[in-house]
Amino acid sequence: MDYTENCLNYNSPSSIKAFLDAHGLSAQKRFGQHFLINEGARDKLVEALDVHAGDAVWEIGPGLGAMTRLLLDRGARVTVFEIDRGFVGALHILFAKEIAEKRLTIVAGDALKTWPECSAQAGNTPLSLLGNLPYNIAGTLLGDFIEKGRLFSRAAVTVQKEVARRITARSGDKDYSSLAVLFALAYETRNICPMKGSFFYPPPNVDSAALCFYPKSPLKDSHSRGEVAATFVADPSLLPAACAYGHTLPPSAGQNHAVHDFVGVPKASMDGRITEYAPDGNPKQDVEGCRPAPRNAPLPNHSGGEHPHQNKADVPPIFFPLVRALFARRRKTVYNNLCCFAAENAGFGLPGESRAALCETVLSRCGIAKNARAENLSANDFRSVAECLTDYEHKGQC
Repeated sequence: MDYTENCLNYNSPSSIKAFLDAHGLSAQKRFGQHFLINEGARDKLVEALDVHAGDAVWEIGPGLGAMTRLLLDRGARVTVFEIDRGFVGALHILFAKEIAEKRLTIVAGDALKTWPECSAQAGNTPLSLLGNLPYNIAGTLLGDFIEKGRLFSRAAVTVQKEVARRITARSGDKDYSSLAVLFALAYETRNICPMKGSFFYPPPNVDSAALCFYPKSPLKDSHSRGEVAATFVADPSLLPAACAYGHTLPPSAGQNHAVHDFVGVPKASMDGRITEYAPDGNPKQDVEGCRPAPRNAPLPNHSGGEHPHQNKADVPPIFFPLVRALFARRRKTVYNNLCCFAAENAGFGLPGESRAALCETVLSRCGIAKNARAENLSANDFRSVAECLTDYEHKGQC
């Protein structure tokens, strides 16, 4: 049997199974492959993107192209990332016409490894993101996009329910983490719909959630920083710069601080590694309902040849690894985690007693109690600690 779209019913498990069997293919557990067979859910995901003719869309894990077809029918220019080479072959035949017309590009391989080059090639082009994301990489991939500066004009994805709750966790929740900080800084996030295991083939053992997210509006505050002139929606790389040049955050009441207090998205991890975000935990805050957002204007041109979505080092390079480190051992105080961080960072090179004294001094200078915990710190707290440690590295004092 030849590959043809007419012989495949994307809503029917038996049709999908027959198609796979006929061509020696199967859903691979190691790739977290579960076909989204609920037509209504697929429609909602694509509708959430508000795709117009000519829009550029990335799709992660297209499988056999159920949602790819919906995007193409709306006139989008689609790039799909598929790790399964058997499915890559199927897509090349199912969508031969669209590929020849250059409306569809297929990127074979692990999206975690292939997306940065594609992002550099995309340049200033606003991108939307769609994905029935594999459970084993969802949090890691989404976090990697934000850490390394690839923000999407709009996104709609399916993730494991626990991952969705981690993404939308609030300050003070037991699962409030660096992943929640990243999303709260970069995006407004809303729920599209809950997704039972029966929505997929083969059905997973856990429930999922469909989320949509889109960039936040420019940050404003009338107390201490006035209006931030840079428009985060138009150019996300300007937000760290705006925060770096004296736009401080307002004082917060109480110990808990909102996630949008966190400042800056550094260019990447200090060691260049991909940060993993595990799908564990049970936060208190449920996912919110979906509401529409305005479409983004094209991003402005950048000069100098640097990829515009990669943020410059307008915050101390140590900032984000520090945030991760202070969240890494949740039962420990900020002081204990900071001591561990200093011990693991060769740049300080201090013996134990001197290192402990440095950490105590840093927290005292920043007005942070030794028994405070990361989930109760403001962005200014994290930034002050990062700047103080950076001053010590460069000047020998803070």
